[in-house]
Amino acid sequence: MPDQYNAGLDALESLNRLPIPWWSAWRALDRVGAIRPKRPVVFECVGTPGMIDGILAAAPLYSRVVVVGVCMGLDTMRPSPAVNKELDLRFAVGYTPLEFRDTLHALADGTLDASPLVTGRVGLDGVAPAFTAHANPDVHAKILIDPTLDTDLILDV
Repeated sequence: MPDQYNAGLDALESLNRLPIPWWSAWRALDRVGAIRPKRPVVFECVGTPGMIDGILAAAPLYSRVVVVGVCMGLDTMRPSPAVNKELDLRFAVGYTPLEFRDTLHALADGTLDASPLVTGRVGLDGVAPAFTAHANPDVHAKILIDPTLDTDLILDV
């Protein structure tokens, strides 16, 4: 934190040497994004209770935290770390049609390999057991449904 404080004092010293009031220069620089340091972006993709709070506590100053993990239960977070670090907290759930299209094409032409995510495959008769198996997050990430398979469950792990 002392580095940011000293940087702010140095900036004010420099601005005071300008032929215009420092606050006018500060506002102009802020409008073009030159005042704040470059901001890291942290993605929360887990969706378990307590994860957002932990990320807010660990994120560096001025970070943007993008929450894409969907927590299905109640969760709590302390806003004070986010306030004190001036964090930008953003929640996102949607994808554009263009992102879906590009991803599907990348999967189809082989430029994107999704096989590390696939932990199991099932035929149509294996859909119900797959949901049961998927309840254990330590075993499965993604189970593909392949109508051409005759088996209940094939583990790829």
